[in-house]
Amino acid sequence: MDLLFLTTTESTNIEACRAAEAGAVHGSAVWALEQTAGRGRLGKVWSSRRGDGLYVSYVLRPHVPVEEFSKITLVAGVAAAKLLQGLLGKEKRVALKWPNDLFIDGRKIAGILAEASPLAEEPFVILGVGLNIRQQREDFPEELREKATSLFIESGRQSDPEKLAVALRTVLLEHLLRFEQGEFPQILNEWRQLDYLKGKRMECVSADGSVVRGVALGPDDEGVLFLRDDRGTLHEILSGDVSLAGKEKPR
Repeated sequence: MDLLFLTTTESTNIEACRAAEAGAVHGSAVWALEQTAGRGRLGKVWSSRRGDGLYVSYVLRPHVPVEEFSKITLVAGVAAAKLLQGLLGKEKRVALKWPNDLFIDGRKIAGILAEASPLAEEPFVILGVGLNIRQQREDFPEELREKATSLFIESGRQSDPEKLAVALRTVLLEHLLRFEQGEFPQILNEWRQLDYLKGKRMECVSADGSVVRGVALGPDDEGVLFLRDDRGTLHEILSGDVSLAGKEKPR
């Protein structure tokens, strides 16, 4: 399998995982016009209305130790940000929100979901990307109109999802090769230059449900996010839902 197109699917990540288990090669992709059960991190729903966005998942078989797989989300974020920046030009600023979201001028345009199968006979990662393409402002639910954006809103141009899927795969595999060749420090530095949260007040709902608030310090050399609370205590954020806090939240 190279690039599998589906009109409708429950989830491209689920389909790509099935393909990987059946032997799909590195770089294979599944993309669809619509997902009926699109997912984000922590079980969140990703709106996947027919024709509005790019819903694509890639089969990755990286030549790195499985304990390094968690870094692939950051690698993919840099790759996707570079693609979007190239499409939109210098007048727009693409930013990355740890660990997996892409923003333009404070509005979310894309999300990444990486799911690993480290215990498979040949370990693999499924890298799913949801990118808003064709929505106009009124197409978003009212509560999201000031929080979300699309390529059409930002550029005024319509984009072809299949061409985007191919272009994203190209830049993703280029950055994954850099990662395999030991360039994660350089890629991480590129990620830090696009950091949406650094220096801002934020709050994190951790996996156990507790809320931590403080100033974002950005990811360390392993890609783990840190924040400093009002008492000066450092907190290592391994997972959880991260958002801006108080007056720092996007308008």
